[in-house]
Amino acid sequence: MGQALPGSFPCANGWTPSVAVGHFGRVTLSRNVFEDIDVAMQPFGEIDYATFSHNTVTRANGNTIFMTGRTVWDISSNVFTRDIPSRLFPCGTTDVMIGQLGVQGTISGNEFGWRGEHPSAPDGCAIDYEGGSAGVVVSDNLLHDSVGAGVMVYGLSDRKRNISDAKIV
Repeated sequence: MGQALPGSFPCANGWTPSVAVGHFGRVTLSRNVFEDIDVAMQPFGEIDYATFSHNTVTRANGNTIFMTGRTVWDISSNVFTRDIPSRLFPCGTTDVMIGQLGVQGTISGNEFGWRGEHPSAPDGCAIDYEGGSAGVVVSDNLLHDSVGAGVMVYGLSDRKRNISDAKIV
């Protein structure tokens, strides 16, 4: 995973996912603690429904969750805290990376706090819309003390993004 910025070099990351998931109808990760990890959840292959709820993620080094594929996601009631990479990833890191057309779902009721970044890298944001992703609703989240944006939106200009009821401090 990783995305090359225009005029830059490819962003291979070499991260190790704690949970690598692929080719399932439904996957649920609930009531877990992810501490001192690279990536909490990364899909490899198609998943119909993915739920990541009531988890605590602290001190993650990479992009914590990759929302990819033609998957319906529910990321709710989690705490993401003090996720600061210990090594440089030149394309930046984020807690939830929303990528690709076809991604759908919700990111709601979460707390994203103290997101950091390697001093030489961009981003350091809580939620990052990439590419043409448009089917994700972001609502009722607490985003605070990020070194970068609370929510960063890039991608195709003709796509609608739904961000509501957030408390951004």
